[in-house]
Amino acid sequence: MVHNRIMSYVQLPWLFLSGLLVAGQLQAQVIEEIIVTATKRETALQDTAISISALSEFQLQRLGAEGIFDYGVKIPNLGFSNEADGRFNASSPAIRGVAGGGVVGATGFYIDDIPVPEYMNPRVADISRVEVLRGPQGTLYGARSMGGTVRVITKQANPGEFDGYLHATVSDVKEGDVNYAVDSGANIPLADNMALRAMGYYAANSGVFDRMHLSNSSRPAFADRTNVDDDSYYGTSLALTWQVNDALTIRPRFMYQRTESDNLPLADLEPGNFTVIRANDIKEPGDEEWWLGSVTINLDTGIGEIVSTTAKYDRKVEEFEDQTGTLDGLVFAGSGLAQPNIPSFLSELEEDTSFIHETRLNADFGDLFSDRIAATVGVFYEDREHIREYPPSFAPGINEVFTSALNAAAGLEIPFPPGALGTDQVFSTYDDVDTEEIALFGEVTFKLTDRLRFTAGARWSDVDVKSTSVSDGFVNSGPSMVDATQSESSVNPKFLLEADMTDDILVYASAAKGFRIGGNNFNVPFSPVIGCLAELETLGATSREDVDSFNSDSIWSYELGTKTAWFDNRLTLNVAGFFIDWSDIIQTNRLACGFQVVANAGEAESKGFEIELEAAPAEGLYLSAGFGYTDAEITAGDNPISGLAKGDRVNQVPEVTFNATAEYTFPLFTNWEGYVRGDFSHYGDSLSANNNATMPRVRPSFEILNLRLGMFQAGNWDLSLFVKNATNEHANLSDNRSIAAEKPGRPRIVTNRPRSIGLEVRKDF
Repeated sequence: MVHNRIMSYVQLPWLFLSGLLVAGQLQAQVIEEIIVTATKRETALQDTAISISALSEFQLQRLGAEGIFDYGVKIPNLGFSNEADGRFNASSPAIRGVAGGGVVGATGFYIDDIPVPEYMNPRVADISRVEVLRGPQGTLYGARSMGGTVRVITKQANPGEFDGYLHATVSDVKEGDVNYAVDSGANIPLADNMALRAMGYYAANSGVFDRMHLSNSSRPAFADRTNVDDDSYYGTSLALTWQVNDALTIRPRFMYQRTESDNLPLADLEPGNFTVIRANDIKEPGDEEWWLGSVTINLDTGIGEIVSTTAKYDRKVEEFEDQTGTLDGLVFAGSGLAQPNIPSFLSELEEDTSFIHETRLNADFGDLFSDRIAATVGVFYEDREHIREYPPSFAPGINEVFTSALNAAAGLEIPFPPGALGTDQVFSTYDDVDTEEIALFGEVTFKLTDRLRFTAGARWSDVDVKSTSVSDGFVNSGPSMVDATQSESSVNPKFLLEADMTDDILVYASAAKGFRIGGNNFNVPFSPVIGCLAELETLGATSREDVDSFNSDSIWSYELGTKTAWFDNRLTLNVAGFFIDWSDIIQTNRLACGFQVVANAGEAESKGFEIELEAAPAEGLYLSAGFGYTDAEITAGDNPISGLAKGDRVNQVPEVTFNATAEYTFPLFTNWEGYVRGDFSHYGDSLSANNNATMPRVRPSFEILNLRLGMFQAGNWDLSLFVKNATNEHANLSDNRSIAAEKPGRPRIVTNRPRSIGLEVRKDF
């Protein structure tokens, strides 16, 4: 069944293209060449011996990409999950089946050369390209890139010329009202050797969820609230280029973004449900604010280029959630008592701060070794602090109400005070994790013949993790504190053999090790009130010491691939197959009681392949397709605390991903051309990592179709009508863990936006 589905996806584009090729329809159009910096050097995409997908500025514009979901569905074997708390910390990309959280995620996320948290979602505006590197990138990118790396490459200021753009969209979203966005940027020469690039953006999106009163509740009724999840975001980027002399260039940059949301955009029970029914009219707002400042220095030494980047990153998040239903479900209904719907909300504050430095030398040595040796060597340092705080939350009167109800129902005589709960304080915590890493890395490429190259590399890293957690409240069974440290060193090697079979055919084979640091769990309460105690005992944990920490995990990845170009670069076909052996796999078990345990699940394997095709088979016609297949499962499960056992699929991993694009450009009138475009993406089913109390929850497969009809004047105007999510698909991106905890029987689902129809205008100058 799976085999037949795979073959149908793979054969479809080939059958279509074969007909055009046999008919002799190829014209003088070629595929756009994309230059990437995945190896920390500039290379053509087709000459880079890595399984890598790259989307250029033009492709991102035609996609109408705003964030990672828009371009991520175009990447074979890139998985999505929203597995953490609330909205802003939930994104957790996974590549080739390597998924799961710890101190750092399994997938690295970079803005230029700067690592940022993987749940970041910088808006796509004035971006040069997006690169997605599949497979462990531990040599050049470190522990946070065990499964792969996503890189957002920004535009640099150019002293050579003035240019700029103005871009605006307006659209109407089903289930909501009007959305609009505007962004603008300009490259401004300040002198012959200096330029400033400035960009700013603002957008407002209509909410799509409505809040209504629970009809059988004893709480006072409230008027229906429509489109409660309105949000807006705005930001800026300033980049300076100063070419001090022929050898030295200094590039400072500052980026800022703020997002404000009126409510959590989560569906109850199923992703197509846009009505949220509650006993109380409690808002669930949130906001995220981050800035990133950096200075990059490029120095030509004669034997190579020194690149030194120093950056400071700061991110703050605040979110609120109505926890009335959670308390009713876990405290009252869990004890067989009537649910009183006592109003209560919980807030979460998070802050990430990082200081990052990397200096590397890209050396070619020139005549010294007759151009036979090239090397990249460097040093990396990061000091990152992550603070998560739940300020004290209260449900006034809950202790007395619960004690009275319990006494009456069970014939008990629990005195009040102190009462069954002992307090009206539900929960509070202050968690602080400080991670310090230093690393030395290097790769050397030997040119064995004019067509054969061998690369060997390694990265040594030393990591210290310090964790402190102070918690209180009745769901925590009173006050507690965790104070722990962990230190690890590792060496991650890489080997690559590549051969130019012809000028247009590259074949390569690689073996690389990836590594992710272990760490310490935040406080996990052994609370009988909300069921954590029974749940943990079922998993074999009888004390906090059983879940205090988790060890590092690592993978060995083996890849065989080829990159080919045909018909004078009018068709490219890239294929890669992989096998991953995963040891001490780190997985997050998000318990039904609202807390989580990170644990080592045992051994796992992931195997599969990617196929990417681009073609310009006729004048004005562009076609592309990408297919990914991943089979990732636990091969030796030895820790029930992880929630996984031998034979289980790795959570969050779709088996099949497929995307296809067709665009046709045609002449309209003088200096104007029209175009019509369709983008289709299929994302296979996967298992949620959240709330799997009894059995894994399946996230069904989904398809996204985007359509666009436009006209443009090259280098000047681009006007288009677009339909995003034309079939109005409601995808289950994850059952959200919730900031409080899931109310039993009422999962909250992260879903994509409904169908939007709009107009987009871009003016270049």
